[in-house]
Amino acid sequence: MATATAMAATDAPLQSRSVDDKSPICVPFILSRVEAYRKEHPNSVRPFIIGLNGVQGVGKTTLVRALADALQGREGLQTLVVSIDDFYLTHADQLALAAAHPDNALVQYRGEPVVILEGWLTGFRPLAPSAVEAKWRSPTSRTLHNHTLAHLLFINEQLARYDPVTDLFDAFIHIDAEDLSFVYDWRRQQEAQLRRERGEENAMSDDEVVRFVDAYYPAYELYVDGLREEGVFRPVGSRKGCSLRLVVDQVRSVVDRVVV
Repeated sequence: MATATAMAATDAPLQSRSVDDKSPICVPFILSRVEAYRKEHPNSVRPFIIGLNGVQGVGKTTLVRALADALQGREGLQTLVVSIDDFYLTHADQLALAAAHPDNALVQYRGEPVVILEGWLTGFRPLAPSAVEAKWRSPTSRTLHNHTLAHLLFINEQLARYDPVTDLFDAFIHIDAEDLSFVYDWRRQQEAQLRRERGEENAMSDDEVVRFVDAYYPAYELYVDGLREEGVFRPVGSRKGCSLRLVVDQVRSVVDRVVV
């Protein structure tokens, strides 16, 4: 049962619920890593690259906007924000991929596939095939059972193509949720806001929201544990102090933080 605070926050407009308690934590972390990088590479002209991961609806867009404003406006650091959305296939290429694999629901839509690179799958690393199978067979899985093992392994293989980009990160920020299923509620809230502002025909129904999020949720089930337990840097533990993990509750407030 939702608490009175959570219910009140849910009923409020999205804009009034966007309280930035994350950038005051993230900015000092980034500045400390930039300073350490400059000391280690005093003559480098390479940009300092930050990866930022967070489930859909957690507030990544709001956060990166605040980070860019603080880093560039206040600290004088030239900052470029890039989204994983900028690297999705074109519509034509997405249709071609879907047509080439008509029975694989995981490739029917875009998704699986400083400089601050933000995205819901930023930093995800492929798993060993045996690990994918173990998660697929787990009775606690929410969505993995909706897909064949072969289809999940196909997505896992494609994820390896992101490794060269992930290997470029100098720092990493993971905005995690106490419960990954919050993403369903957050999307429902976004659609409710759209419905109030633009009319019923411009927003998804609750059932449509579930189907929409179900298309992405298998990736969370497969790869978020890896970020939590091993981090993004390889070999594991090789970049001490370069990762910041913030955990948020159902109203997107930070309830825990850890630097690893």
